[in-house]
Amino acid sequence: MSNNLSLKKIQSLGMSKYMSTQEPEKSISKALLEQEQLLNQKEDKGIDLDYILLHGGKFTHKLDGKSFSCSVLTPSDIQLLSNIENDIEQGIEYSDLPVKYKWHVRTAHNNFLCVKARDIKIAQKVVDSVLGKGLYSVSSSHI
Repeated sequence: MSNNLSLKKIQSLGMSKYMSTQEPEKSISKALLEQEQLLNQKEDKGIDLDYILLHGGKFTHKLDGKSFSCSVLTPSDIQLLSNIENDIEQGIEYSDLPVKYKWHVRTAHNNFLCVKARDIKIAQKVVDSVLGKGLYSVSSSHI
């Protein structure tokens, strides 16, 4: 945050009569430049693996040259997925929800990391790569 006065602040304080005519123009051009820089930044900069593990979502993890589909289900996602057949709500895109795969672990944030893999050994390698080796054991029981 900068300490520069905006044009509205300058006018409200009555300082405009004490400043030269170039000062308001400089502050306006500086504000426009800052606004342009903010607009040119990528919006998805904050979404990374840590964000997905905390808030839920889908991602693809590469391990040993193969890609594995993974999803993180929050407790609210699990509740919505379990009620799809019985209680279809208006305005919810169920296709955007993460998918329940056969192999999963419950993380420390009370979310489920689900992995689409052929067997439990491969799923365990993916989980070890994503969350850290030896921290979680993969399960295939019903969520």
